[in-house]
Amino acid sequence: EDTSRTCHSEGTKAQGTAVAVGLIDPLPNASSFRAMQSAARVSVRGITVRYREVPDQLAPRVSFAISKRAGNAVERNRLRRRLREATMNYMPQIPESGQLLISASPIWRNAAFFELETTLATAIGRSIGAKR
Repeated sequence: EDTSRTCHSEGTKAQGTAVAVGLIDPLPNASSFRAMQSAARVSVRGITVRYREVPDQLAPRVSFAISKRAGNAVERNRLRRRLREATMNYMPQIPESGQLLISASPIWRNAAFFELETTLATAIGRSIGAKR
């Protein structure tokens, strides 16, 4: 028996946080996705924001849909992280009952963050305003 290795019955410890932190909130099922597809849609320079209100919801929910056209998995995740970070500043403007689905075209992969943030803010503002 090799005594140089330690054996842990619980396995290796997971890295990162134990619960999802931040804004990525996957749509739980196909009916939720279909509901978002019929929600009010606003597109601004390749960023599309769909908005709907869910009456029983206690906090705003934001989901991201990044197409494989945006690149490989690394590029798609980078774009998703950039969108999530840009969205953080505008969370107070989203009503508690608000649900957003944000997608972006591949042109936003390497765009300046300031430009991404201002375009996303415009799209979010218009989508919420279009619903009210």
